[in-house]
Parts: sequence; structure tokens; C-alpha cells
Amino acid sequence: MRRRSADTVCFAAVVAVAGCQSAPKAERALVFFPAPPAAPRVQFLTWASGADELESKRGAFETFVLGEEPAVKRAIQKPYGIAARDGVVYVCDTKGLSLCRLDFRNRSFSVVGSSGPGRLRKPLNVVIDPLGYKFVVDSDRKQVVVFGPDDAYVTAFDVPPPCHPVDVALYENELYVLDNDESCRIVVLDRTSGKLLRQFGASGGEPGQFKIPNA
Repeated sequence: MRRRSADTVCFAAVVAVAGCQSAPKAERALVFFPAPPAAPRVQFLTWASGADELESKRGAFETFVLGEEPAVKRAIQKPYGIAARDGVVYVCDTKGLSLCRLDFRNRSFSVVGSSGPGRLRKPLNVVIDPLGYKFVVDSDRKQVVVFGPDDAYVTAFDVPPPCHPVDVALYENELYVLDNDESCRIVVLDRTSGKLLRQFGASGGEPGQFKIPNA
């Protein structure tokens, strides 16, 4: 009984020193994959589907001064390909027809490629180079659409027809575009100019051939 009383006194002293600060939140249980007793390889950190999970809510006074926010839900509608750089996650939204930008450091949500010459029609996958350029493969445009480090549209690289590009990968100065139309090939483009460098693979079941390549 005396031990419990001492603990209570110590807790009260800590609260008194803290003043008006709120009590610390209970720590969330750590989640790993695979589960114990297997050795963990991946740790779950957080999640977000749009602005609601990232951006702070307006206070009553701010709402009174600025007015009500528009009732437009700013969220990922159908996520597909994903890439990340410097605390910012980019997600291809195949239904929202844009590249969603989730900034976990600055707590903001925005979209890229929703208008103008860089407007996306069906973005499937994205890769980011060391300079911060984003290369988005768009199956309806039949192109790799390029956005700069500031997320502004830069250019678009054509994929030789017939084509149905579904994924893109980067190695040094080359872009590897996966084409799963009837030709089932991999198209290699120059990362800077978009020039066709070579192609390899074909449709079939033999060594070096593909049937339904997706990613």
C-alpha cells in the first residue's frame, strides 16, 4: 500500500512540473512483418489515404475568418504504383487520373498531372531518379510522362507502337518500360532524351519470352 502511494505522489509531482501540458499519449504497439518468432523484416509506421490523415484541421476561429472549406474529398481513389523520396510519397491514382503527392514531413496532400500538357489519363507506375525527376508510365497516353523536381510537367516520351506500357524502371541513364501488348517486350529509352536505345523480349513461353508481364 505504501508503494502505491509513493507512485501516486511521484506521478502528481511530474504533472505539477509539466504545468498545463497534456499527458503523454500511450505508445502504440509496434507492428512487424513477419510476426514473432520469425525475424522481422518490415515495420508498419503509418498510413494515409489523402488530406484527412495528413493536414491539420481548421480551428473554429480560422473557419469563422476564412469560411467553410469546400466539401471536396482530396484522397486517393484507386492507388496503384508508388515511389518515395525525401519523406514524400507519390502514388499513381488510376481512377483519380493523377499522381498523388503525400508529404509526410510537411503534412500536406496535393495532386500532380491533373491538367495541362502533363495531364495523366491512366497512370500505372512511377519511378524517381536521383535528381528528383518523376517518370510516370501512362497506358492510355502510351507514354512515359516526366515531371521535374518541383513536380512541374517537363516532357513526355513516346513508347514505340503497338504498345500498352504498364511499368517503368530506372538503371543509370536508361528507362526500362514494360510493354504487355501482343509484342510483350521491354523497351529501353534514354532517361534524358527519351530516345529508343533497344528492345528485348517477345511473346511466348520460351526462355527470354513473356506471356502476361505486369510489373
